[in-house]
Amino acid sequence: MIVRKSPDAWLLISQVDHAVLAAEVAAAWRPDASLTGQLSEFAYAVKHHDDGWSEWERSPTVDPEGRPRDFMEMSMPVATRIWSDSIDVAAGESPWCGLWVSRHFCHLAELAIDHRTDSADRSAASQFVLDQEQNHREWRIAIGGEAIADGNSPMETAGLHGLQFFDRLSLWLCCSEPTEALEIADGSGNATRWEPLDARTIQVRAHGLTVEELELSAPIVAVPRRKYSSDADLQSAVTDGERGFLSWKLVRATQALDAGSGDAAG
Repeated sequence: MIVRKSPDAWLLISQVDHAVLAAEVAAAWRPDASLTGQLSEFAYAVKHHDDGWSEWERSPTVDPEGRPRDFMEMSMPVATRIWSDSIDVAAGESPWCGLWVSRHFCHLAELAIDHRTDSADRSAASQFVLDQEQNHREWRIAIGGEAIADGNSPMETAGLHGLQFFDRLSLWLCCSEPTEALEIADGSGNATRWEPLDARTIQVRAHGLTVEELELSAPIVAVPRRKYSSDADLQSAVTDGERGFLSWKLVRATQALDAGSGDAAG
């Protein structure tokens, strides 16, 4: 669950809906040539890469300060279970989907290993990576045997980087109101620039956007910005919360950036 602050409320955005938003941008983007033949699978991976959150989000929890718990605050034992569920959904569609989504979450787990200090977090993240590496070997064999065994095939790399790109863009829109420009490389390594013009309009300088304008939205639940006494207290507030939408309009700039690399996709 994404927790976005407003002056008098927390705006709660489902991770599942954030992934749908990412997929809507992806559908309007020129795909990497390496993904030819697997475009429908790539679209599925982007749209469903956070499906494992659906059960947790039906009963969200509070942090030690009584605030709705944001996805960035999850312990690794909990997060890796959720990630594993997401990977299972993806792998049920195809080995490529499982591989792309798994590698996306392995990257996050590796960051946790490097930056978290809690031993339980580091242990859970390390075990997750080990388990997933075995899955990677099995999926690569199912896809193409030794031909892609090293994990550096153009299809695998393009799918991973594309998923990371659209995931990061959607999070940039959802986590807080964009106020400063974002420069980021797309999944093909081409520079893009996203410039907020007002509270909902983003000018996009990129070769990849294939439409002049793109209307986007994501459902939200607004709950009072107060301390919650328990998980049940928060869950009651979510049930009674005000439903609405965040909305954005992407507009393509008349002049795109020169091809090249911006910030690495996250």
